[in-house]
Amino acid sequence: MPPSTTPKAYTLGNEATLMNSATSALAKLTAMHGAHQHLGAEFLFRDGWKLPARYSSTDSEVATVLKGGGIFDISPIGKLSFQGAEVLAELPRSLALPEALTVGKAIRCASPTASEDSRESVTVAALAYDEALVLTSPGSRDSIAAALEEAVTGSAHLIDLTSAWAGIGIMGPRSVDALARIVELDLDPDKFLDGACAQAKSAEVHSLIVRGDISGHYAYQLYVTRDYGEYMWEALMHGGKGVGVSPIGIEVFEQISSDHPGIPW
Repeated sequence: MPPSTTPKAYTLGNEATLMNSATSALAKLTAMHGAHQHLGAEFLFRDGWKLPARYSSTDSEVATVLKGGGIFDISPIGKLSFQGAEVLAELPRSLALPEALTVGKAIRCASPTASEDSRESVTVAALAYDEALVLTSPGSRDSIAAALEEAVTGSAHLIDLTSAWAGIGIMGPRSVDALARIVELDLDPDKFLDGACAQAKSAEVHSLIVRGDISGHYAYQLYVTRDYGEYMWEALMHGGKGVGVSPIGIEVFEQISSDHPGIPW
């Protein structure tokens, strides 16, 4: 039962070696930081956050993803909730989406603040007829929030959920098997398609699931309120046992998804 209390490449280059005590003290910590420490992660500092770079060797973590699956911390992703009766009509116009935004659909598109030569993107997930979540890269959250808030003025209300929600990514051929053990939703890849999103219970906790395949791999994002972050991480760890799904660092995720630069997670 749950507790009662309620992208560019990441490297261990200069940024990591310069993570002195002062820098580390200023870094934001995700809800799963304690779990990462317990697993012996090596950390790096990125966009104001202290994140796990790796838990073991890069080669072994890459092999883990290719054979089974990897679980990784995506909490720093910008999470902008837009609410309003016209939100599913206004956001597509503001973002020039290539198709209609309907409940249960998550669409990746170019960031509204990206330069002409940038491949940075955002993902827009329609959660209800009057609510959509815009997922951004950590460094562009504020500029995208400002641009979209101005574009939808009068038709939608913006709430920044970035620090309030924890995010966990899971990718690889057996990721569906691990998720199916805790998520009360039919995640059959032929039914819950790439580009789908849904709200569901995961390990008895309300959550948001987004499917966004990367580089030919099944890939999912799972979001819960921050107070359940570590609990959900442990639940996914347990769900991954026996199917070859285990934690990987940001370095490995970025390496595997290198042909999708600029994705907001």
